Amino acid sequence: MRQKYYFYSTLCINFYNFFERTGRLRQAYRKKMAAETEKDNQTMVYQPHDKILKEPHRYKQESRFSPQT
Repeated sequence: MRQKYYFYSTLCINFYNFFERTGRLRQAYRKKMAAETEKDNQTMVYQPHDKILKEPHRYKQESRFSPQT
């Protein structure tokens, strides 16, 4: 009887500790990711695609409203 009680109590404690620890880890990870995202948002600069830079003749930006010459 005592053995059974001891087993179940340790099981409950282990589950509690496990979930508490993973919850804390998850919270810390979320906080870190949020900080990184914020940093990225502050430092982000628009950069066009590499292809356009390498081969500009292939990707001419033509206005639809200019007459075709």
